Amino acid sequence: MTNTDTSSRIEAPSRKRIAVAAGIALAIAALVLVTTILPAAYGRDPLGTGKALGLLDLYEASAGTAPPPPPATAPTARPRT
Repeated sequence: MTNTDTSSRIEAPSRKRIAVAAGIALAIAALVLVTTILPAAYGRDPLGTGKALGLLDLYEASAGTAPPPPPATAPTARPRT
């Protein structure tokens, strides 16, 4: 026997709901682009979040404009006990 109960049908979302979801996704994608991708990949930091999060260092390291690291110091010997 097959189940012929039609009360459990799943309705497709409306066009309005799809448009709202797409708009929200687009806004989140734009926010991620401006706050993280532009500073890390292209060195553009329109909101200042790249500097605050240290993402500009990623760009500088890939572009070769980062200052050289400090010289390594010899580890200090611990006295044996």
